[in-house]
Amino acid sequence: MKNLGAYVFPDVKKFLRKFPKKDLFILSYGQLKFQKSKIKGAGIEKLVSKIFVTKRKKIAVILELAQKYAFSKKEAIILIDDHPEQFKMSRRARKIIKTFYLSRKEGRYGDLPCLERDYAVKNLKEVARIIKKEKLQ
Repeated sequence: MKNLGAYVFPDVKKFLRKFPKKDLFILSYGQLKFQKSKIKGAGIEKLVSKIFVTKRKKIAVILELAQKYAFSKKEAIILIDDHPEQFKMSRRARKIIKTFYLSRKEGRYGDLPCLERDYAVKNLKEVARIIKKEKLQ
């Protein structure tokens, strides 16, 4: 727990700084106390609007948040994750959530296939490039 920055990939802060804080939410999977400590200790808490920690499927939580915060249909909802299990979703969800499978060689799940995603990327620089190119902001 001394070096919590080690739990966050090096390109995360740079990526988050490319977008308005008000548009960024972190949805983390796992044990509440540890995940919040990790995010705060890594110094990314101040770069996002809200942080949510869950032990449920992220898609279900995203759909609830979209309704709770009254996201406009014009707003892009983007899920970036490295675990293929997080991309299994209904057709309804697929219509409103753009998914980026982050397949990092140094990640825990980088060698697993992920067919249920919109984009497969190797790093967050690729994600930012696609968001700008596709005008997903």
